[in-house]
Formats: sequence, structure tokens, C-alpha cells
Amino acid sequence: MKTKITYLLSLISLLTTINLRSQECGTPSTGINQEFSSPLNRSTSDESLCLNVYFHIVRQTNGSGGFNINNIDVIVENLNEYYNRFGIYINKQGVDFIDNSNYYELTDNEFNSLIGINNVSNSINFYLVNSYDYAGRAETILSKNLVVQNTYALFPTSAHELGHCLNLWHTHHGLGCDDTNGCAEAINGTNCSSCGDFVCDTAADPCVFR
Repeated sequence: MKTKITYLLSLISLLTTINLRSQECGTPSTGINQEFSSPLNRSTSDESLCLNVYFHIVRQTNGSGGFNINNIDVIVENLNEYYNRFGIYINKQGVDFIDNSNYYELTDNEFNSLIGINNVSNSINFYLVNSYDYAGRAETILSKNLVVQNTYALFPTSAHELGHCLNLWHTHHGLGCDDTNGCAEAINGTNCSSCGDFVCDTAADPCVFR
């Protein structure tokens, strides 16, 4: 019996095989692991899950710059390539522009202000900025808001940060890459359900990338 939602267990590979070092991922490792039970448990259901994603393109105040809107569909295609195999389908709910130079070159202390703009309640809100302290960041682990730098948006960073929104922790959670909140998973896996990424299907990860 798997210890978390079945479809999310396999997705943890996104956070392992996607070579995204922790200094490139700004998602905070605070909070507690969320447990789920039926009817959400995918081990008891073959139904597909559709996730609405709303894209917010940040531009200069004069409307210049910003992510190419024609490539939003490419992000959606890439996300579906990763997630469809697990019965998760990404739906582009919409796209808008935020013309504000203050957020075009985003700093981490501006993150919370940005994700409050044009926030759509029935979607995961995907904000695209020209530059940021990290390649990407989800608001928290299990959340509905994420920010990705334009230059990383067509790469696996987008799938990585979306995984955090879906309750996936770094496999090195509790040990390494400055992600020391919580407790490290033992090599023999004896504490796998309470430490590390809380998933017994993944090995302990000391974080060798720096």
C-alpha cells in the first residue's frame, strides 16, 4: 500500500530526475506533509484529474518585454507530457498580462505581492517573470501559486514547481542543499514515512548537486 496519493508517488521522479539544484528552486520547505484519503486516493480510482492553470505574463509598465504569449501552449504541452502518464491533464484556463516593472525583475521579498495580483481562485496561478532570485518557486508545498523565470519556463523547471504545488517535497528534504527543515530520511528507509520526502517509494537523497 502506498503512503500518499498513488499518482503523486510516481511524480516524485520529477523532483529527482529533473536536475534542478535547490539554489535554483526557491520553494520553502516549511509546513507539514499533507495526508490524503478516499475519495482522493488515486489507488482506489481510475478517474483522470484535470488541473486548470492560469498564466500571468509580467511585462514592463509600458507593456514591453515579457514571455512570448505564443509559447504558453508549449508550456502546457510540456506539462502534459510529464503529467498525462499519471492521469493528470493540464488545462490552460487563461492568460493575462501584468504590466508592472516592479515585478518584471522580481526579488523574493516581492513574491507574495505578485501572487496577489489577478489571482484566479479556481486555477493554479503560474506567474512568468523576466528575472528572479531563483529559476522558480511555488508559494508553499501544496499551493496554487508559482513563479518561474521566462528563460526556464520551457524547461522541466515548470513541471518541478507544479509538483510542489501538488504536495511533492524535494527528495533531499531534511538533508542537504540548504533544505534542512524537517528530518533526514535514513539510508535504510526505516523512517521513510515521517522524514525526507515522506514517500517510501523513493530512496534517501543526500543532495549531491550544489
